[in-house]
Amino acid sequence: MKVELELEQEQEEELDQEQEEELDQEQEEEQEEELDQEQEEELDREQEEEQEEELDQEQEEELDQEQEEELDQEREQEEEQEEELDQEQEEELDQEREQEEEQEEGLDQEREQEEEQEEEQEEELDQEREQEEELEQEEELEQEREQEEEQEEELDQEREQEEEQEEELDQEREQEEELEQEEELEQEEELEQK
Repeated sequence: MKVELELEQEQEEELDQEQEEELDQEQEEEQEEELDQEQEEELDREQEEEQEEELDQEQEEELDQEQEEELDQEREQEEEQEEELDQEQEEELDQEREQEEEQEEGLDQEREQEEEQEEEQEEELDQEREQEEELEQEEELEQEREQEEEQEEELDQEREQEEEQEEELDQEREQEEELEQEEELEQEEELEQK
């Protein structure tokens, strides 16, 4: 039974490790995707900044004030779009974090259930052991009773034999006494005849 429990514990530990490794891999992949996105965004921004610088130079040389205002408006729009994108990314990250937390809670609940099941199994095993011990004790008591009965029977037989021997001895004594009396009588008769 101990070996089975140890095997179950090892399997549970291996499952926990596999689940943790899967979560770590998912987190690493998500972080790599986020880094790739950030790098792409940085490159886009750098390109945009370079383009803006080129446009600024051209505008300073060629464009008038109206075109500069239009460019300013475009920049504002781009900034707003970037802010919106940042907000969307933050919301996505928040959702991902919530999902991870829910998964962790689910894993915690599963672990608790497994621990409860293990405790119940251990209690059942303890009860079975107690029952086995009680049965063993009962069997030992029955064996002791049987041995006592056998000893009592032997003692009874010995008593009977002793009583028989005593009876035989009594009979022998009686016979001896009778013989002695007969001898005495014979001696007396002989004496009288003389």
